[in-house]
Amino acid sequence: MQNLKDFTLEIAEEEIKYYKSSLNKKNEEFDEIFKRIDNNEQEMENMKIENTKLKEEINILNKKAKNLANKLSNKENLYQQKIDDIKHLKEEIYKKIDDNKSLNNKLSSMEKEIGKEKDKIKGIQCRDINSKIIQYFYLSVPEIEIIKKEKEKEKDKK
Repeated sequence: MQNLKDFTLEIAEEEIKYYKSSLNKKNEEFDEIFKRIDNNEQEMENMKIENTKLKEEINILNKKAKNLANKLSNKENLYQQKIDDIKHLKEEIYKKIDDNKSLNNKLSSMEKEIGKEKDKIKGIQCRDINSKIIQYFYLSVPEIEIIKKEKEKEKDKK
């Protein structure tokens, strides 16, 4: 405690200077704090802007990802459809091959029958007698009629 007797104008002025300088220091500290707050607020604002931009980019990338996923799904569906089409075509091919084999067998048997009929027409017939094949001439139709029929067939072919 100071004694009021010792309190002089000079001491009061000294104290005022001291408090002013302390107040200036505190004001400078406050200014520094406010500058840092302003800087932080500016950084926060920049971060918000960056976050907004990043969110927009994420949305764009998500849309692109969805589009690509849809395209991939469509391509996979198309690919599966093509595989199914190929399987179906293979089945048709195998069916056609079987039909062709059947027709070839029928054609072959018909050719054999025609060959037998030609042999009959020519007067040759085969018989199995006691496990021996004996060829003999079978003349059921006179030879002149056979010649006429062959000539008619040749005319029809032309």
